[in-house]
Amino acid sequence: PFALPKGVQQLVLSDVSVALQTQGNNEVRTRAFAMQLLQSAQEVRFSSPCPRLFITMPDWGAGMQATAALELQGMFRGLMPLSGTLQGLEILPTAVGRELQMGQQQVEALGLALGASLATLKLPATVHLGPEGWEALGDALPHLTRLELSVAGRPAGNPSGEGAEAAGHGTLGREAVNALVGFCAANSGRCIVVQLSGTRALLEQLVGLRGAWAGSAVQVRYEMDTLFTGL
Repeated sequence: PFALPKGVQQLVLSDVSVALQTQGNNEVRTRAFAMQLLQSAQEVRFSSPCPRLFITMPDWGAGMQATAALELQGMFRGLMPLSGTLQGLEILPTAVGRELQMGQQQVEALGLALGASLATLKLPATVHLGPEGWEALGDALPHLTRLELSVAGRPAGNPSGEGAEAAGHGTLGREAVNALVGFCAANSGRCIVVQLSGTRALLEQLVGLRGAWAGSAVQVRYEMDTLFTGL
């Protein structure tokens, strides 16, 4: 909760922080927070075209993945009041050493809340976009024109290491390659930029794969990630 003086004309935000709660009610809490933001001034806007959403994640403990996934869905749905205000979003989990899992239901929840306006989505290496999440992206975010993903530390798309033998350090695993190719095919008529950042090994992998999405309007691009290369 927060309070601003009455009569504020304009509120400019750089980012938003939310905390997932283990006891539930994340949709209600997030929606109330978003409504309070919008009601704090006559005009509310973000200073960046792609503001950051910091998500504080509790330690769910072993066997709590299903609960975590359900609560994340609720949190995303709670962002609905910000639809139209957000054209871009960078999702940043703050828990060290733990990934945020985005499957079909989480992507659809995000689309239900912000799909009417969201054109840019940025996901760091600590967000794992699973195969079903890739499949849901096109329909959930009909205005998506740019998707940025960071690939570092382990084969992307293989949080358990499964299929790692098919990929080197910091490259796409088989699961992620298949998901990316499927996304390009399913959205072949849409002008979407998919930008992958990582090491030079990722660049070499993408060069070898470029024939897999030939003919699609989806553009797969590469950016050197200096954070992980040390350059």
